[in-house]
Amino acid sequence: MFNALSGVIPPELVQTAIEAGRTALRRLDDDDVPAKLRKVAAHQGGRLPVPLSKALIAALDDDEWLREKAIEELEVDDPAAEGPAGAAALFLLRPEGWEFELGRRVERLAQTKASGRVSELDGLVAEAKAREAEAKKRWQAAKRQIKDLERLRREEVEAVRAQLRELREADRVEDEEHARLVGELEEARSRAEAAHQKEIAAGETLKARLRKAENLRADVEKRVQSGGTAWGSGDPIALARHLDTLVRTVEADPALLEFTKPTRERAWKLPPGARPDDIAMEVEQVLRVCPEPEPLARVDVLRRELTQGRGVQLIRGLPVEALTATE
Repeated sequence: MFNALSGVIPPELVQTAIEAGRTALRRLDDDDVPAKLRKVAAHQGGRLPVPLSKALIAALDDDEWLREKAIEELEVDDPAAEGPAGAAALFLLRPEGWEFELGRRVERLAQTKASGRVSELDGLVAEAKAREAEAKKRWQAAKRQIKDLERLRREEVEAVRAQLRELREADRVEDEEHARLVGELEEARSRAEAAHQKEIAAGETLKARLRKAENLRADVEKRVQSGGTAWGSGDPIALARHLDTLVRTVEADPALLEFTKPTRERAWKLPPGARPDDIAMEVEQVLRVCPEPEPLARVDVLRRELTQGRGVQLIRGLPVEALTATE
């Protein structure tokens, strides 16, 4: 008959009875195994799962025939024994008062389990408190690290800002220096352009003067080569006047000096028919007639130079190459 106690018996309390029932089921023919216990009989391996264990306990409690088969498989049949073996014998043999004794054992196991659970919970609580304390320590350490990191961040930000300020100041100084250099270069370029324009103007002026000097030199050379009336007339006064005209022409433009000097390719010569001695005699004649005329002062210089066989050395302070006498 079904006993309500079987529903509250923990499987671990009557584990020996469960193993005896499993052995008895394995000894039965397949047709003799109750349908509700076929999963129990077919289970292979270690302990039965809790649902199958409770199903077997209920079958042993309800079926006296199956219970007797299980008793045959018991190794310990003393209901007074402690532990699972005594509880299994008490459950299967069922001596007088077995329900109360088994109930006390169930209660004692429950208390033991409760105490163990309490101890386990106490351990879990202690472990949780330890983890909490450790977490607090880590949190405090993390807070300190956060403060240190925040301080380092502020220092790095300040350092970067200082570098930016230095770079901006350096850029400003560099820009000012560049602006100053550009201004100086622009000013120098303006001066150079002005000087270049002056050089161009001076060059044009010099070219004009050179053209004029070339024309004058060509004219003088033409006159010298043709002889002219002044040189060939034998009149010393006309000769002096002619020399004065040449001197004034040269004094009017000193650049002519560079183009009226004799060169290796061209030497100044007296006009055809003019000799230094002839000129000297004519000068002597003029001096006897007119000893003081201003033009003759220069003719006197010419006379002295020519009588010494050399060309004129100085006419009004202008250096002139020697004149070479010709036959």
